[in-house]
Amino acid sequence: MTLAALTDGDGNLLWIGTGYPGSTYDLTAARGDQVFYWARRADLEIFADKGYTGAGPGVLVPFKGKWDKLTEDQRAHNRVVNSTCALVERGFAQLKTWEIFRRSRCCPTLIGPAAHAVLALMINDRQ
Repeated sequence: MTLAALTDGDGNLLWIGTGYPGSTYDLTAARGDQVFYWARRADLEIFADKGYTGAGPGVLVPFKGKWDKLTEDQRAHNRVVNSTCALVERGFAQLKTWEIFRRSRCCPTLIGPAAHAVLALMINDRQ
């Protein structure tokens, strides 16, 4: 299954989208859940990996190319984006610790509500 999600700067999950079949590309899932539209409306920047290249304004992705071919500014940009994306992966790692997501064999659209419930429990646990 594929889930789109947003985290804060510390890697804590803030929002989870609906579920999509595992073959769905991450960018397609994010567009389907209107992540970029709502981020623009909230005037937020999104840090993402290279798979989100072309997602639109407000989505910061690393520059493609070999490290030695990039300018110093491009390298600095990549360091910031990649280190921020590492925090995002922490949020997904927390989500994957829930057994329901490892053993589910149901329709992916049914996972979305389960993910929302898990998110509510995670947020409640942080408080």
